[in-house]
Amino acid sequence: RPEHRERALLIARNRIAQGPLVDALECAPLLGDGEALRSPESFEAMARMEVLVWEAGACALQLPTLGKWIWSSLETFETLVENAYSVNSPNETKILFQEDGAALCFLRREEGAKTAQLG
Repeated sequence: RPEHRERALLIARNRIAQGPLVDALECAPLLGDGEALRSPESFEAMARMEVLVWEAGACALQLPTLGKWIWSSLETFETLVENAYSVNSPNETKILFQEDGAALCFLRREEGAKTAQLG
């Protein structure tokens, strides 16, 4: 039912924006695809998603549902990547694919927070 979908979406957005790491990331697929991720209503959740994804990578969390959602559509993947690259101009990025299929990403920024992230 449409009203249940809207309520679930609101709950998911709030959980992503304010919830603990694993709970927040498990709610991410409920946001929808790339188009839904770019909606103004998803802004706060998407702002936190960048931090959550990197934190999960740094902790080496295995979240198959999240991975399946990210890679399920090109639009979803590109929206998440676009969001990650829109803040503080990354200066260097590398992705290393391991034999077991896992991907490791390194991102370094010289502007803004001047951070490096590995996930």
